[in-house]
Amino acid sequence: MIRVLLADDQVIIRRGIKAVLGNEPGIKVVAEARDGLEVLEQLKFKAKEVDIVLLDVEMPRMNGIEAAKEIAEKYPDIKIIVLTMYQEDTYIRELLRIRVSGYLFKEESDSKLTEAIFSVHSGKDYYGNEVKNVVMEWLKDPKPKMPSSLTSRERQILKLLGGGLTSQKIARKLGIKHSTVETHKRNSMKKTGCRNVRELAVYAAKHDLSKIKIS
Repeated sequence: MIRVLLADDQVIIRRGIKAVLGNEPGIKVVAEARDGLEVLEQLKFKAKEVDIVLLDVEMPRMNGIEAAKEIAEKYPDIKIIVLTMYQEDTYIRELLRIRVSGYLFKEESDSKLTEAIFSVHSGKDYYGNEVKNVVMEWLKDPKPKMPSSLTSRERQILKLLGGGLTSQKIARKLGIKHSTVETHKRNSMKKTGCRNVRELAVYAAKHDLSKIKIS
């Protein structure tokens, strides 16, 4: 029996997935969680009862990426499958670096989900068709890449933020309003998955922004 911990902040999604897996012989949902913190709390007591964590990305308090890092570090024997609606390359590449065993989008068929669970439990990786191209590109170049949706101004601000400049100094350097800098930072956080300015600064520092011109 493959034992699954299901993590998603939406009750209706959890019920739907649980119903699908409940009809599949050999798979059992043994625990549920609403966010990453609940996943880790469950695993403190049930780690030996869980084979696979089925994890959403966007969740309150602790998101799926943070939770996956913790699980991979503390419970290396537990496999992780990400099931999400986010198709942004940045999310996929970050989770690949964490070495999740599977990544599927929520619009995949029920059969794909069960196929992924059986495949990952047998020791194989499983990625949905839409993810495979990103996986191939990541294998060629595993270095972090910035989302293509970031504008040139957002990239400039990220470069300066990664260099340690405050919003006030960035505004003066670029000759724009402080409020404009804040707006660009908020947009950049949404596009990169960062939750606050500190995470955004760390994200910027990880990337090679040397080619970005400041004007």
